Amino acid sequence: MEYERIGLGATADVYRYDEKNIIKIFHENISEAEIDKECEINQIIQNLGINVPQYGGRMVVEGRQAIIMEYIEGTSLFHKMFEPEADLAQLATDFARLHYAIHKCKNIPLESDKTRLERHIAHSDELEPYIADKVLRLLDSLPDGDSLCHNDFHPDNIIVSEKGLYVIDWCDSSCGNPLADVARTSLVFDCIALPEDVPQDMRIAINTARKYFGTLYEAAYANLFGVDTLPIKQWKVVEAAHRIHCEAKENKPIFKKIIYDYFDTI
Repeated sequence: MEYERIGLGATADVYRYDEKNIIKIFHENISEAEIDKECEINQIIQNLGINVPQYGGRMVVEGRQAIIMEYIEGTSLFHKMFEPEADLAQLATDFARLHYAIHKCKNIPLESDKTRLERHIAHSDELEPYIADKVLRLLDSLPDGDSLCHNDFHPDNIIVSEKGLYVIDWCDSSCGNPLADVARTSLVFDCIALPEDVPQDMRIAINTARKYFGTLYEAAYANLFGVDTLPIKQWKVVEAAHRIHCEAKENKPIFKKIIYDYFDTI
């Protein structure tokens, strides 16, 4: 394989394909159905007026399934946060506005978010059965919605380019309540896991900035939503239960605390 690798992921590795495109080569354990779903989602999303990489088709590389996507020249919003002259308040506001704009897309032909959440929580091996049952009953009580939800909206999935902010990695997107999607993003800023080679002083600085950015984001989104405080506490419980199986070991206690504390206090 002669492509230059530019990224590693849980489901695929990413390479430069040519000047205008990247190629995402899936790991062998990723099912045909999962790849079909990602291709379908990409084709739907690119027609909604959101800045996203354009889908370029599917191919096989050395026996592995792959898809071609437009290459977006730029820097991730996460890296922008740590530039010397970064205006975190402005970046967080832009981030919130972009998320709010995504949620303005309605009735997209994607899987129901509540159905997706229910399926994953019901099969979780991280939660005691009685807690999983409580989470499922909580989920059932929460209002559904018809908004486009990205479900992995965080600064590293936003590319700052000369043409504006581009949103990448739509493979988990669904249609549902926008507050569920906001709660998922809020959890990202509660996380502390970083690569093992990050020095301790830098680790503290990054997590402090991440937490502060999350606070600014929630305030900006609440303003757009027309409330003083976002009503996402229950959705955070559900999203934590949904995500805990794939979180780094450092984050699992944080997520468990969110879940168990909620049911201990109601």
